Amino acid sequence: MQSLSGFPPLSGSPDGAISIGHTQHLNRRTDMLTYANVFYGNILTMKTITFRATEDKVTALDSLAEITQRDRSFILNEAVDQYLSLNDYHRELIEEGIRQVKAGRVIDHEQVKRKVTSWASKGKK
Repeated sequence: MQSLSGFPPLSGSPDGAISIGHTQHLNRRTDMLTYANVFYGNILTMKTITFRATEDKVTALDSLAEITQRDRSFILNEAVDQYLSLNDYHRELIEEGIRQVKAGRVIDHEQVKRKVTSWASKGKK
């Protein structure tokens, strides 16, 4: 099985088709380049950054890169994408909460305390 740094594992078949992952078959080199452009097209617009990490984190990162047959940059980009996506999601939830407060759709803190207390007392019986 072949692998290219930063690309999914590739495996060839006797008829010259290339399988990427387990879902897509490519019969020509140009198809592979198109695949790379679609999934890794941002490579030409990427900028290099540097940051410090503990030795343990770098070791874990390198281990993950080896296991997944990806390079360190790919793993880091995936992690940053997930972090940014989660951050956007949290921000949207906060903004929705603020809209709810402005619209007056809130529950008084004392009401919430009474409800939670009633749940706790039901559990003790």
